[in-house]
Amino acid sequence: MYLNGYETMGELTLGMTRYFDFYNSERPHQSLDYQTPNIVYASGHGGGALIVDKFGSGKEKTGQRCSAASVDLSTA
Repeated sequence: MYLNGYETMGELTLGMTRYFDFYNSERPHQSLDYQTPNIVYASGHGGGALIVDKFGSGKEKTGQRCSAASVDLSTA
């Protein structure tokens, strides 16, 4: 990765997004037997161990968030 003179935060974000896409989908990695990280992740195996997806693909519904000031500490 090279330093670029980004003028705005938007340009920086776009540049980083493009770089990470290249890094993960196009650039082969020696440590991954010259495969891309996306290919290794999709295969489910990396570094000789099964990759476990801890985040899942579905959205989990959480409870309603509220400020700490509105919580009754006497019942907590």
